[in-house]
Amino acid sequence: LGEDGEQSDNPRSFAAGKARVRAGVIVAGVVMNILLAVVLLIVGNAMGLRVGLTDQTTIEQAKDIKIQIVQIVAGSPAEKAGLRTLDEIAGFREGSRVVPVSSVEDIQSFVNKNLDRSIVVLIKDGKEITEKQMIPRANPPEGEGALGISLVATGIVRHPPLQAIVQGVNDSANILIYTVNGYATIIKNVFLTGRTGVELSGPVGIAVVTGKAARLGFTYLMQFMALISINLAVLNI
Repeated sequence: LGEDGEQSDNPRSFAAGKARVRAGVIVAGVVMNILLAVVLLIVGNAMGLRVGLTDQTTIEQAKDIKIQIVQIVAGSPAEKAGLRTLDEIAGFREGSRVVPVSSVEDIQSFVNKNLDRSIVVLIKDGKEITEKQMIPRANPPEGEGALGISLVATGIVRHPPLQAIVQGVNDSANILIYTVNGYATIIKNVFLTGRTGVELSGPVGIAVVTGKAARLGFTYLMQFMALISINLAVLNI
Protein backbone atom coordinates (compact mmCIF):
# COMPACT_ATOMS: atom_id res chain seq x y z
CA LEU A 1 0.00 0.00 0.00
CA GLY A 2 1.42 3.37 -1.03
CA GLU A 3 4.54 2.10 -2.82
CA ASP A 4 3.84 4.48 -5.71
CA GLY A 5 3.17 7.46 -3.45
CA GLU A 6 -0.61 7.15 -3.35
CA GLN A 7 -2.64 7.36 -0.11
CA SER A 8 0.17 9.18 1.68
CA ASP A 9 -2.39 10.31 4.28
CA ASN A 10 -3.12 6.70 5.26
CA PRO A 11 -1.01 5.82 8.35
CA ARG A 12 -0.64 2.24 7.05
CA SER A 13 0.66 3.46 3.70
CA PHE A 14 4.30 2.92 2.73
CA ALA A 15 4.45 6.54 1.57
CA ALA A 16 3.34 7.77 5.01
CA GLY A 17 6.08 5.92 6.85
CA LYS A 18 9.21 7.54 8.22
CA ALA A 19 12.31 7.53 6.02
CA ARG A 20 14.08 4.91 8.14
CA VAL A 21 11.01 2.66 8.03
CA ARG A 22 10.78 2.93 4.24
CA ALA A 23 14.52 2.27 3.94
CA GLY A 24 14.17 -0.76 6.20
CA VAL A 25 11.39 -2.20 4.05
CA ILE A 26 13.45 -1.75 0.88
CA VAL A 27 16.59 -3.26 2.45
CA ALA A 28 14.58 -6.20 3.80
CA GLY A 29 13.21 -6.90 0.32
CA VAL A 30 16.69 -6.79 -1.23
CA VAL A 31 18.13 -9.08 1.46
CA MET A 32 15.29 -11.60 1.13
CA ASN A 33 15.71 -11.76 -2.65
CA ILE A 34 19.43 -12.44 -2.26
CA LEU A 35 18.85 -15.03 0.48
CA LEU A 36 16.28 -16.80 -1.71
CA ALA A 37 18.84 -17.02 -4.51
CA VAL A 38 21.48 -18.37 -2.09
CA VAL A 39 19.09 -21.06 -0.79
CA LEU A 40 18.05 -22.08 -4.30
CA LEU A 41 21.66 -22.39 -5.44
CA ILE A 42 22.71 -24.31 -2.31
CA VAL A 43 19.93 -26.83 -2.85
CA GLY A 44 20.70 -26.93 -6.56
CA ASN A 45 24.40 -27.59 -5.98
CA ALA A 46 23.52 -30.41 -3.58
CA MET A 47 21.11 -31.95 -6.11
CA GLY A 48 23.38 -31.34 -9.09
CA LEU A 49 23.40 -28.26 -11.34
CA ARG A 50 24.28 -28.04 -15.01
CA VAL A 51 27.30 -25.76 -15.25
CA GLY A 52 29.86 -24.69 -17.82
CA LEU A 53 32.90 -26.98 -17.80
CA THR A 54 35.88 -24.66 -17.64
CA ASP A 55 38.55 -26.74 -15.91
CA GLN A 56 39.72 -30.36 -15.78
CA THR A 57 38.51 -30.92 -12.22
CA THR A 58 34.97 -29.88 -13.10
CA ILE A 59 35.05 -32.00 -16.27
CA GLU A 60 36.07 -35.07 -14.25
CA GLN A 61 33.19 -34.50 -11.80
CA ALA A 62 30.55 -33.81 -14.46
CA LYS A 63 27.90 -36.18 -15.73
CA ASP A 64 25.67 -35.95 -18.82
CA ILE A 65 28.06 -33.68 -20.75
CA LYS A 66 26.48 -31.65 -23.56
CA ILE A 67 27.56 -28.98 -26.03
CA GLN A 68 25.05 -26.14 -25.72
CA ILE A 69 24.43 -22.78 -27.34
CA VAL A 70 24.79 -19.88 -24.91
CA GLN A 71 24.46 -16.97 -27.35
CA ILE A 72 23.02 -16.41 -30.82
CA VAL A 73 23.79 -13.34 -32.93
CA ALA A 74 20.78 -11.59 -34.47
CA GLY A 75 20.58 -12.13 -38.22
CA SER A 76 23.09 -14.98 -38.19
CA PRO A 77 22.63 -18.31 -40.02
CA ALA A 78 21.86 -19.95 -36.66
CA GLU A 79 19.08 -17.50 -35.83
CA LYS A 80 17.58 -17.76 -39.32
CA ALA A 81 17.56 -21.57 -39.01
CA GLY A 82 15.63 -21.36 -35.75
CA LEU A 83 18.33 -22.33 -33.25
CA ARG A 84 17.72 -21.13 -29.70
CA THR A 85 19.77 -20.46 -26.59
CA LEU A 86 20.39 -23.64 -24.54
CA ASP A 87 19.87 -25.89 -27.58
CA GLU A 88 22.16 -28.92 -27.51
CA ILE A 89 24.15 -29.70 -30.66
CA ALA A 90 24.38 -33.49 -30.92
CA GLY A 91 26.14 -33.67 -34.29
CA PHE A 92 25.72 -33.22 -38.03
CA ARG A 93 24.19 -35.19 -40.87
CA GLU A 94 26.11 -35.86 -44.08
CA GLY A 95 23.73 -37.69 -46.41
CA SER A 96 22.78 -40.86 -44.53
CA ARG A 97 25.79 -40.61 -42.19
CA VAL A 98 25.61 -38.99 -38.76
CA VAL A 99 28.73 -37.15 -37.55
CA PRO A 100 28.67 -37.14 -33.73
CA VAL A 101 30.40 -34.43 -31.68
CA SER A 102 31.74 -34.52 -28.15
CA SER A 103 33.41 -31.10 -27.81
CA VAL A 104 33.19 -27.50 -28.96
CA GLU A 105 36.31 -28.14 -31.04
CA ASP A 106 34.54 -30.97 -32.93
CA ILE A 107 31.79 -28.57 -33.95
CA GLN A 108 34.18 -25.81 -34.94
CA SER A 109 36.26 -28.24 -37.02
CA PHE A 110 33.24 -29.56 -38.93
CA VAL A 111 31.87 -26.06 -39.58
CA ASN A 112 35.24 -24.75 -40.79
CA LYS A 113 35.48 -27.60 -43.30
CA ASN A 114 32.09 -26.69 -44.76
CA LEU A 115 32.16 -22.90 -45.10
CA ASP A 116 29.68 -21.55 -47.66
CA ARG A 117 28.18 -25.04 -48.01
CA SER A 118 24.84 -26.21 -46.68
CA ILE A 119 25.09 -28.31 -43.52
CA VAL A 120 22.51 -30.11 -41.38
CA VAL A 121 22.87 -29.57 -37.64
CA LEU A 122 21.32 -32.11 -35.27
CA ILE A 123 19.64 -30.46 -32.28
CA LYS A 124 18.77 -32.73 -29.35
CA ASP A 125 15.84 -31.95 -27.06
CA GLY A 126 15.45 -34.79 -24.58
CA LYS A 127 15.15 -37.91 -26.74
CA GLU A 128 14.00 -35.98 -29.80
CA ILE A 129 16.43 -34.99 -32.58
CA THR A 130 15.60 -32.06 -34.87
CA GLU A 131 17.48 -31.26 -38.07
CA LYS A 132 18.33 -27.63 -38.85
CA GLN A 133 19.82 -26.66 -42.21
CA MET A 134 22.09 -23.63 -42.59
CA ILE A 135 25.12 -22.31 -44.47
CA PRO A 136 28.22 -21.33 -42.44
CA ARG A 137 29.63 -17.98 -43.54
CA ALA A 138 33.18 -17.88 -44.89
CA ASN A 139 33.49 -14.16 -44.11
CA PRO A 140 31.26 -13.37 -41.12
CA PRO A 141 31.29 -10.00 -39.32
CA GLU A 142 34.15 -9.72 -36.86
CA GLY A 143 33.54 -11.62 -33.64
CA GLU A 144 30.43 -13.47 -34.85
CA GLY A 145 31.80 -16.73 -36.24
CA ALA A 146 30.57 -18.74 -39.21
CA LEU A 147 27.21 -19.67 -37.63
CA GLY A 148 26.84 -16.73 -35.25
CA ILE A 149 26.72 -18.77 -32.05
CA SER A 150 28.73 -19.14 -28.85
CA LEU A 151 29.10 -22.67 -27.52
CA VAL A 152 30.06 -24.18 -24.18
CA ALA A 153 30.47 -27.70 -22.84
CA THR A 154 28.12 -28.22 -19.89
CA GLY A 155 27.61 -31.04 -17.42
CA ILE A 156 25.78 -31.82 -14.21
CA VAL A 157 28.04 -31.35 -11.17
CA ARG A 158 26.89 -32.41 -7.72
CA HIS A 159 28.58 -31.26 -4.50
CA PRO A 160 28.50 -32.76 -0.98
CA PRO A 161 26.41 -30.74 1.54
CA LEU A 162 29.12 -28.51 3.04
CA GLN A 163 30.70 -27.82 -0.33
CA ALA A 164 27.23 -27.13 -1.77
CA ILE A 165 26.76 -24.35 0.82
CA VAL A 166 30.07 -22.72 -0.11
CA GLN A 167 29.40 -23.12 -3.84
CA GLY A 168 25.87 -21.73 -3.51
CA VAL A 169 27.15 -18.60 -1.75
CA ASN A 170 29.93 -18.18 -4.33
CA ASP A 171 27.52 -18.64 -7.24
CA SER A 172 25.15 -16.06 -5.75
CA ALA A 173 27.97 -13.56 -5.27
CA ASN A 174 29.17 -14.06 -8.85
CA ILE A 175 25.66 -13.61 -10.27
CA LEU A 176 25.21 -10.46 -8.16
CA ILE A 177 28.49 -8.99 -9.45
CA TYR A 178 27.70 -9.83 -13.08
CA THR A 179 24.18 -8.42 -12.71
CA VAL A 180 25.41 -5.11 -11.27
CA ASN A 181 28.04 -4.84 -14.00
CA GLY A 182 25.43 -5.66 -16.64
CA TYR A 183 23.06 -2.93 -15.51
CA ALA A 184 25.96 -0.47 -15.27
CA THR A 185 26.88 -1.29 -18.88
CA ILE A 186 23.29 -0.80 -20.02
CA ILE A 187 23.07 2.60 -18.30
CA LYS A 188 26.40 3.66 -19.80
CA ASN A 189 25.29 2.58 -23.29
CA VAL A 190 22.03 4.52 -22.98
CA PHE A 191 23.88 7.71 -22.07
CA LEU A 192 26.60 7.28 -24.72
CA THR A 193 24.63 5.86 -27.66
CA GLY A 194 20.97 6.14 -26.76
CA ARG A 195 20.63 2.33 -27.00
CA THR A 196 20.90 -0.42 -24.42
CA GLY A 197 23.28 -2.51 -26.51
CA VAL A 198 21.50 -5.69 -25.42
CA GLU A 199 18.15 -7.35 -26.03
CA LEU A 200 15.78 -6.80 -23.11
CA SER A 201 12.83 -9.07 -22.28
CA GLY A 202 9.50 -8.05 -20.84
CA PRO A 203 7.03 -10.26 -18.94
CA VAL A 204 6.23 -12.34 -22.03
CA GLY A 205 9.90 -12.97 -22.79
CA ILE A 206 10.57 -13.96 -19.17
CA ALA A 207 7.58 -16.32 -19.25
CA VAL A 208 8.91 -18.00 -22.41
CA VAL A 209 12.39 -18.48 -20.90
CA THR A 210 10.86 -19.75 -17.63
CA GLY A 211 8.84 -22.29 -19.59
CA LYS A 212 11.93 -23.52 -21.42
CA ALA A 213 13.92 -23.74 -18.17
CA ALA A 214 11.12 -25.80 -16.62
CA ARG A 215 11.09 -28.17 -19.60
CA LEU A 216 14.86 -28.63 -19.35
CA GLY A 217 14.56 -29.77 -15.74
CA PHE A 218 13.94 -28.69 -12.16
CA THR A 219 17.54 -27.62 -11.48
CA TYR A 220 17.49 -25.40 -14.62
CA LEU A 221 14.35 -23.76 -13.24
CA MET A 222 16.01 -23.26 -9.84
CA GLN A 223 19.00 -21.55 -11.46
CA PHE A 224 16.71 -19.29 -13.47
CA MET A 225 14.63 -18.43 -10.38
CA ALA A 226 17.85 -17.52 -8.52
CA LEU A 227 18.89 -15.28 -11.41
CA ILE A 228 15.51 -13.52 -11.43
CA SER A 229 15.63 -13.10 -7.64
CA ILE A 230 19.05 -11.43 -7.75
CA ASN A 231 17.93 -9.20 -10.61
CA LEU A 232 14.97 -8.08 -8.49
CA ALA A 233 17.32 -7.38 -5.58
CA VAL A 234 19.53 -5.16 -7.75
CA LEU A 235 16.54 -3.32 -9.25
CA ASN A 236 15.15 -2.62 -5.76
CA ILE A 237 18.36 -1.09 -4.43
